[in-house]
Amino acid sequence: MYVVPLKGSNYPTWKVQIRMALMKDGLWRIVTGEETAPGNEAERVKFDTRRDRALATVVLSVDTSLLYLVGEPEDPVVVWGKLAAQFEKKTWATRLDLRRKLHSLRLKDGKSAQEHIKNMTELFDALAVAGETISEEDRVVYILASLPESYNVLVTALEANEDVPKLAVVTERILHQERKTKERSEASSNSEGAMTTRRIFKRKPVKCFHCGEIGHIKKHCRKFKAENGTQYHKANPLITREESDREETGLVVSHALSVSSSNKHCVWIVDSGATCHMCQDSESFSTLYQLDEPSDVKLGDGRALLAVGRGEVVLDMILPNGISKPITLHDVLYVPKLTYNLLSVSKASRNGKILKFTNSACYVLDKKHKLLAKASKLGSLYQLNYEPNHERASFAEKSNTSEDVWHKRFGHLGIGGLQQLAREELVDGFDFCPTAKLSFCESCLQGKQHRTKFSNSNSRAKEPLELVHSDVCGKINKQSLNGAEYFLSFIDDRTHYVWVYFLTSKDQVFEKFLDWKAMVERETGRKLKTIRTDNGGEYTSREFQTYLRTEGVCHERTVPKNPEQNGVAERMNRTLVETTRSMLVNANLPQCFWAEALSTATYLRNRSPTKAICKMTPCEAWTGKKPDVQILRVFGCQVFSHIPKDERRKLDSKSRKCFLLGYGVTTKGYRLYDPLKKKVFYSRDVSFNEKRYGVEEPPQPEVNRLVEIQFSPESTEISTPEPLSPVIPSVPETPIVPVRHSERELLWLSV
Repeated sequence: MYVVPLKGSNYPTWKVQIRMALMKDGLWRIVTGEETAPGNEAERVKFDTRRDRALATVVLSVDTSLLYLVGEPEDPVVVWGKLAAQFEKKTWATRLDLRRKLHSLRLKDGKSAQEHIKNMTELFDALAVAGETISEEDRVVYILASLPESYNVLVTALEANEDVPKLAVVTERILHQERKTKERSEASSNSEGAMTTRRIFKRKPVKCFHCGEIGHIKKHCRKFKAENGTQYHKANPLITREESDREETGLVVSHALSVSSSNKHCVWIVDSGATCHMCQDSESFSTLYQLDEPSDVKLGDGRALLAVGRGEVVLDMILPNGISKPITLHDVLYVPKLTYNLLSVSKASRNGKILKFTNSACYVLDKKHKLLAKASKLGSLYQLNYEPNHERASFAEKSNTSEDVWHKRFGHLGIGGLQQLAREELVDGFDFCPTAKLSFCESCLQGKQHRTKFSNSNSRAKEPLELVHSDVCGKINKQSLNGAEYFLSFIDDRTHYVWVYFLTSKDQVFEKFLDWKAMVERETGRKLKTIRTDNGGEYTSREFQTYLRTEGVCHERTVPKNPEQNGVAERMNRTLVETTRSMLVNANLPQCFWAEALSTATYLRNRSPTKAICKMTPCEAWTGKKPDVQILRVFGCQVFSHIPKDERRKLDSKSRKCFLLGYGVTTKGYRLYDPLKKKVFYSRDVSFNEKRYGVEEPPQPEVNRLVEIQFSPESTEISTPEPLSPVIPSVPETPIVPVRHSERELLWLSV
């Protein structure tokens, strides 16, 4: 979180920002002194680390010109007290000085109204810190009284109201009036320029080189436009083109950028006239696809260039605090003859980004107003601050994480879900091209082919645990590694988050329900209100019904032989089983691993998009945190796990071959299976080979056999009879050669 440094006059704003930053990291109570050092030595070490982090956060947010106020910082409580004593003086002299500034502050014509309101708000906050709170009505009066005469019409209109208008309404009206004034001023200047141009044309007429008529040029000739079948609108400074009958792509680029022979492939310009991101350097692309047909790119000076490719570009942006942060530009056109690389303002806005322009820089923010990139103003252009990193692009091309691999990593998720993850950036570390297509997947066909879907319900829960769907699936035709033959699922209707429990018999349903209910209620702080199931005996037992009545939980049951009424649970179980089947087929694993595959399928389903919720995954809807999928690997792929020192001898192998079964939930590591020891374990020191699945059977050790070889005195050929008994005699390891006889030689070898 970026905090504007403390410079003195902005203390009230800085105080709010630094408090939010400390609260985000759980350090605010240390700064205020509410949290002190514990008596336990181990806990005290952790506390000292957090206290040092809080001290650094506060001191680093103070401008260097004011560091003398904190002296030698050692305790965040002391530093906070010194700053408060300096800037929170509640004396009458402080209030008098602030009042004088407030009364003398006036908005001048031509100055920014938004900046003026910001300055007055800072004075209001400073007075509140000094012990004199300004009410909202008084704030409105102060702001209106500080406006110049050009705002008299607005002030008169607001005075007509009987009640004092809200501060937010007054602020919006003032800013709206400022925008209208600027628009009228710009329109007036454009009109004057047009009149001057017309006077010049009258003094010095021009001749069209196409039709020969006087008064216009070839570019504006109607006959020329009619013959070429295109029409152009007049624009200053942009020239745009309507769609033609041939449905060619009409892309617009600002007139400030034109074709040049100079090499400027490392320069990225923020362009409000471009309708798409464009790059002229193929080495900058992390993924690049050739277009079926080249598209036209229209420049402001009338020239046209060709876009021959489309892909993604990864840029290492340099933020104001000096930190380098990679961002990915999706759907970037490759235009080889373009002079500059262009970051489209309209394209970024359509993708949910916020661009703020100042006199010296442009800031690109995400939906949560988190800074993504900064562009410094050079002349009349805004140039992105980034570090060229062709190694990243070339590495991405060499690694070539194909879309088919991501399809398998996400448990054979459909193309629509993968494109939504990439297009809406629901997860981090996901380099999937939103315009790519998947190859034919036989595993999906074998695991997911079905007839029709159940209909969806129109009603939805408004909060978590308001309604939960549950069902038992089984009996599975193969026992799992732990002997399970059923699985129990719970689906929250609000977030569509899924939990799965494995059962050896159906009489374990009530026990697992109690465990699940205690976990989710403690995790969310909410109570389960309604559970919807079928009429299975595991749900209608006396102990289950008695417990639900005692806890006040409503139990909704389906009509007999109407499983569609519990469609959410039925469809989820079907989805999980189909995903499990596809994963087992792809990994070529036996069916006894179905529970491991289903557990991984549940993990992936909670991190995949669903139509039930918009613009987030079930995991983010339930936990409030966006999941990171960089750890995902293909289920069943070959894994090499590091063997600790205490489990191997000096010359033993340092790695064992395993295959991936899933991901730890309570353990931070990968869940692996060792086929030699037939053991499931967790490990974080692993290397993956996602092109190989399972582990090959180890070669059978050779058995020592006794072989009799006969020699013939007339011939040098050797005849080997059938091997003798495979019993290994108790003889030395070196071959034993008996004494040679005259007509026959017996040679016994241990092989």
